[in-house]
Amino acid sequence: MELFSDRQRLINAVVKYLCLRNRVNKDTVLKAKQVLGDEVLMDLFYTQSIYVFLARTMNSYLIDFDAPIPGLEDMLRKYNATIIERESAYTD
Repeated sequence: MELFSDRQRLINAVVKYLCLRNRVNKDTVLKAKQVLGDEVLMDLFYTQSIYVFLARTMNSYLIDFDAPIPGLEDMLRKYNATIIERESAYTD
């Protein structure tokens, strides 16, 4: 059994292209549109771009505003429970 599903590996490929090349190749985009759909692919592009923007900005300014937040991971899991459940339903 593979650690990651085909769908998860495809998402990783999209993010990897965006991080390393700032552009996703046509074949990967077409496959992602087919597997994920336009809305999810756009959400992926948007989410990745926001995280990159924040990381680059905070690293450039040497900013680390937040001390570790006790229980944050549990709060995020609860908040994102619907998405986590939907993602875990994929069997590819």
